[in-house]
Amino acid sequence: MRGAPHLALALRWRLLRPAAGTCLLAQPARTLTTAIKPVPALPVPLRASPQRKKKEKKISPLTLKRLHIALDGDLHAFDSLFLRDACGCADCVHPSTQQKMFQTTDIPYDVRPQTFEARRDGSVRIVWRNDIVTPKHPTGEGHESVYDVGFLRRYSTLRNRVRTGFNDQRQILWDRRTMNNDVLLVGYNDYMRSDEALFRAVKQLSMYGLMFINGIPAGMSDAVEGMAGRIGHLKNTLYGKTWDVRNVKDSKNIA
Repeated sequence: MRGAPHLALALRWRLLRPAAGTCLLAQPARTLTTAIKPVPALPVPLRASPQRKKKEKKISPLTLKRLHIALDGDLHAFDSLFLRDACGCADCVHPSTQQKMFQTTDIPYDVRPQTFEARRDGSVRIVWRNDIVTPKHPTGEGHESVYDVGFLRRYSTLRNRVRTGFNDQRQILWDRRTMNNDVLLVGYNDYMRSDEALFRAVKQLSMYGLMFINGIPAGMSDAVEGMAGRIGHLKNTLYGKTWDVRNVKDSKNIA
């Protein structure tokens, strides 16, 4: 058996792990082996020629387009453009109106961190280079941004970003024991007249999907329509806005 020449290319990654809550950045290092030389058929195992390592080329982690930041034990990637655009310092966001003082398109595409600092409280401090040229920073360097751990968590995953954008409330699966402790009873008059009572009722519905209204006046045919209308607009159907569902034997209507 004759050995065929092969070329092996190995790509390995090393994670540099500073203190907890700090930035973890990947540094690529390549090792290129020589081709395996053909050898005659021998009753002994083939032995590859000694590896010849190429000199590793150091790549500064601050040249990367993404920063990998450790949050609660997991790595999360943050784009440099996104972080720079989200800077909330007084030079970028007006302290009174909270209006952004620049346009996203003003940020150079190759903006990168010049220095990076992960603090003990979980916040991150970045000084930028290749940044927006301003009278305060005429060379596009030296602008400083600080991001607290709440901001980083909020934008660390797609799920967190969706929940933040829509102010999503968590849903709770309830049972009898849960409702014995957290059941909400709202009086009809309070529900119809008090915005505070309405808020508590809607919040309860959002979390549990269940709440109770008591004290409804007897004989009010439009009570259900009025209570539902406090939350939102009712869709009118061929049955009307509300209707009674009755148990009728051999009914032809699936409603």
